Order: sequence, then structure tokens, then C-alpha cells
Amino acid sequence: MTGILFLARLGSTRLHNKHLVKVAGRTMFEWLLLRFVKEFKKEIEENKIQLVIATSVKEENKQFELLAANCPVKVFYGSDENIPLRQIECANALHLTEIISIDGDDILTSVSAARKIFDALTLGASLVKTSGLPLGMNCWGYSVDELKKSFANSDSKKIETGWGRIFSTEKIVDIKLGNHLPDSDLRMTLDYKEDEEFFSAVISQYGEKIISVSDDELIEFILSNKLNEINASLQKIYWSNFDSQLKKENEQ
Repeated sequence: MTGILFLARLGSTRLHNKHLVKVAGRTMFEWLLLRFVKEFKKEIEENKIQLVIATSVKEENKQFELLAANCPVKVFYGSDENIPLRQIECANALHLTEIISIDGDDILTSVSAARKIFDALTLGASLVKTSGLPLGMNCWGYSVDELKKSFANSDSKKIETGWGRIFSTEKIVDIKLGNHLPDSDLRMTLDYKEDEEFFSAVISQYGEKIISVSDDELIEFILSNKLNEINASLQKIYWSNFDSQLKKENEQ
């Protein structure tokens, strides 16, 4: 079975309980889940896919169970600071053979990208990613065997920032879906207050239609209404913090 793992923890210091912020009647995280429930409804019903909130063992994360109550999704509690290990723990517990990895901060991750990854894994690919969509819309997929092999070659105890570095770039099948660069001024990840304002603006204007909107329509809507300007200034800060945190982890 393929697990679509939503990697998330509560207790962020920059934006406290950001996944639970409500907009248009639901939390940010519920909108993310519902987009995947709709896209993979058939596979979920046929037990080909299991949606999982893969969080850490800290007590505060039990709040995710409230979000899972009304969706076909499980909550798994694993390693706090080692994301690949948490996924392996989850795969072992739920008997998963493949994983599609979704960052829980990426509220509008492309379900079309996830679909392409699922198809590639089904055809036998062991390590796949999408690229070319704005920051926060691309995703990864891999066999559990590939994850375990790559993790075995890592000697870091803390692997959070840029955790995909454990994989060999030579093995990656890259599915290009657009021409957006990671440091462009279209930023779709929830990390700061301005990001919350951005997602709130987008989701509140779409309402329930945000569940099924296509990537092209969504991107065009954001750009034409200049909503990207709400949080575009954060990109330099984001990447500076990313590089700093990555350096600290590599030194451990």
C-alpha cells in the first residue's frame, strides 16, 4: 500500500499552531487534507492508498486527532527531530511499501503532482520528485526500501531541514511541471504571519472550490490578483534561515 504522509508538528515558534489557524470555516490543515481526499477518493476506498498525518510523539501533537476525526486519515506518532526515521517508523507500523511525502506547511500542495508521483511509483520507480511548480507545491515519492537504504547511509541524528538530502541525486526521476524557481516571488508555504495572511486571502476567496482548483488556475488567480505580494518579501529570510539551520544539522 502507498502512504501519503503529511509531515507536520505543532508548537512552531515562528507561527504557533499554524496548522490549526482557521479560514473559511476550516483549519489550514483540513483544507490540505480535503484536497487529497478528493483527488485519491477511489484509491482510498480500494485500500491502495492510506492518508497519514505523520507527526512527532510530543503531547501537543495529539490535537491532530481532532482534524482526522472527519477524514479518512490516520495519525502516526514517531521521531521528533528525524523526519526520515519517522517515515520509516510509520511505514513499518502501517505496512506501507511506497510513500508520497507532503510537507504539512504546504497547504496547497499540488494534488496533480502527487498523482503523477503515484503513477510513477505504481510503474516501478523507486525515487521520484516533481519540480517547476512554486515553492510549496512540489512533492516527493519513493519506495520504502529506497528510503531505508538512503537513511542507512546517513549519520545525522537530527534530520529536519532539507531532509531529502539523504537521497542520491543520481537515482531521482524528476517530473518537471513548470518553470517556477524555488526562490521566485511566488511562495506557498506556511511559516510566517505573512504566509498565514497569504493563504487566508487565497482560500477565503475560493471557498470550497479550493479543494478542486487546478494548479494553472490557482497560480494564475494568485498572480493576476497580486496576492503573491503579501509574502514575497519573505523569500530571502526563508532561504537564509534554511541555510543556517541546514549548516547546524550537518555539524551535529
